[in-house]
Amino acid sequence: MSIYATVPGTLGRDAEIRQTQGGPVCSFSIATEERVKGQKQTTWVRCSLFGKQGEALCQYLTKGAKVTAIGRISMHEYQGKSSFDLAVDNIELQGGKRGASSEPSADPATAGGGFDGYDDAEPGPGDDTSHYGF
Repeated sequence: MSIYATVPGTLGRDAEIRQTQGGPVCSFSIATEERVKGQKQTTWVRCSLFGKQGEALCQYLTKGAKVTAIGRISMHEYQGKSSFDLAVDNIELQGGKRGASSEPSADPATAGGGFDGYDDAEPGPGDDTSHYGF
């Protein structure tokens, strides 16, 4: 059984591409933030985007970029710490890095995700998220 998750957040580092026997894999990490009892808590999700989509998008997945990734999530325990991994099926670029131009860096029709013109603010409780396209 697969559990699907939608993970909105900010990339913590530039994506890296590596070649495996199964083909190219683009790896990156997304930081998601929430407030719990007035304290900001960050949860990191390690992501893998496989095949040609990963190869094509890797150059646009740079540190500080706002994204929303959808895919199969799994959790692992190691030395008392939890780790979340996401096998990405779809990813949307939500805009540029803070302070960057609001112009898209790639043609959304060919990049497989795309810039949707929204600002850098992550959605909060009660925000309309219908623009995410799912």
